Amino acid sequence: MSKKILIIVGVILVIAIIGVAITFNKNSKEEDNTFVLGMDDSFPPMGYRNENNELVGFDIDLAQEVCNKLGMKLEVQTISWAAKEQELDSGNIDCIWNGFGYTEERNEAMTLSNPYVKDKSMFVVKGSSSYTNQDELKGKKIGVQSGSVQEKRLNESEYGKELDEVIGYTDYLTALMDLETGNIDAVYMSQISGNYIIQNQDKDFKTFDAIGIGEESKGMVIAFKKGNTALKDKVENALNELTVDGNNYAVPLYSHAMVMWVRKDLLEANNMEVPTTWDELYEDAKALTKDGIYGLSFPCGTTDFQATNFLNFYVKSGGGSLLTDDLKADLTSDLAIDGINYWLKVYEDCSPKDSINYDVLDQATLYYQGKTAFDFNSGFQISGVEANSPDLLQYVDCYPIPTINKGDEQNGITTSNQPMVVWKNSKHPEICEAFIETLYDEDTYVEFLHATPVGMLPAIKGISDTDAYKDNDMIKQFEHAESVIESQIPGGTAIGFEHGPSTQAGILTNQHIIEKMFQDIITNGTDVEEAAQAAEDELNALFEAVQ
Repeated sequence: MSKKILIIVGVILVIAIIGVAITFNKNSKEEDNTFVLGMDDSFPPMGYRNENNELVGFDIDLAQEVCNKLGMKLEVQTISWAAKEQELDSGNIDCIWNGFGYTEERNEAMTLSNPYVKDKSMFVVKGSSSYTNQDELKGKKIGVQSGSVQEKRLNESEYGKELDEVIGYTDYLTALMDLETGNIDAVYMSQISGNYIIQNQDKDFKTFDAIGIGEESKGMVIAFKKGNTALKDKVENALNELTVDGNNYAVPLYSHAMVMWVRKDLLEANNMEVPTTWDELYEDAKALTKDGIYGLSFPCGTTDFQATNFLNFYVKSGGGSLLTDDLKADLTSDLAIDGINYWLKVYEDCSPKDSINYDVLDQATLYYQGKTAFDFNSGFQISGVEANSPDLLQYVDCYPIPTINKGDEQNGITTSNQPMVVWKNSKHPEICEAFIETLYDEDTYVEFLHATPVGMLPAIKGISDTDAYKDNDMIKQFEHAESVIESQIPGGTAIGFEHGPSTQAGILTNQHIIEKMFQDIITNGTDVEEAAQAAEDELNALFEAVQ
């Protein structure tokens, strides 16, 4: 890599780590230009302390962006949740911003913003318990956070009167610890916080919805001192300005698409044509699984989203989606069930059994080292083979991802245009501007693309037609591969983006629920349809929590 490219990468890293310092101060504001946010420090993921005892969370990040827009300095002040209203009324804080649920009572006592995140209440019980619904908890001990909307609902509802005891805790984490030890039977809590804690602490808990216990909150709001509509309006306007006409914009850095990579020498040696359907791929992969070679590895490790990616290949090739039009998970359609069964068959007959724990690098390395006949990846596959088994470069090439039936229309499956963004209120916009101008200078940009030939395709029109871009030995050698990848870019989307960008699409890939589903089926022998339904329900519960 040339010195110029190294400089560019260095600037990328600098831009990536440039952040805004947040001051955490337990004292009241000392200057008019500060914005003092009051929160407790135990409500993940909205506001909590990380492993380094630093205050972090979604609400803090969001508040910082608001302050950036308003030209204000953010101070985060931890408060007792039980005394939050008093802290606000006394002027020690400017707002309560910490997963604060809307209630009519709070609306009477404070000035509240419009909801910015939806939330629901749920019950959490030990995974080993027999409880499956809230009626079975009558006569039991239920933990809540003191001062929460959940505590209020239980204390004021008919359901709450049928409980043995409602026990208030300073925070949900403490309540869940008591649940683990058996001191209480369940915790009644925020769905967003509960799901986050359970997933990130890998606790043996199970959950079910709370139904009909008082009126559910309209969502999370920001609370200001009663009558302080001026500050409320400023904050809401800043929140609204974080998008442009409801959209965010970025500059594409490069493009790529997922395609099927083959070993031409193995196909030729076994008198095989390049497979064009999933059935053909399976039969070829099964036949080539011999002599230390696996036909096709199926990865489903829970540190990555490769199993989701592979299932998406199959479903999209049949004209379907893992999300419905109304952004619900769809793992139980006939097409999805067929896809699940297909990859289970591949795992059983063509794949190393260790692939149950593979991430994308584990998966790709098998192909890089010549140990698999087929794989799915972008053009980055070429540089991987070059680094690991350069003698095999002459035998690798790519083709479109298979279709279900012979002659089905071939559309792009998974594509992406890697973006660069500059925050409107960046502290160093001149550096960002200079970097972008330098990078997109034609000579520099071509040099950047040549650092990983065919792995990064030009995102600027006309670059691929220039002599400077074409004058690269690897691009010349893999002209066919580049043309295949280019042909797949227009028709594809990121996973779940068939209906446009959405939070649901992000959850689909980052919670590893589909990966856990495959592991459950493989390891525990769980029925496919049962496991698919459970995974679908789990995803939809998460979707509902963030709507």
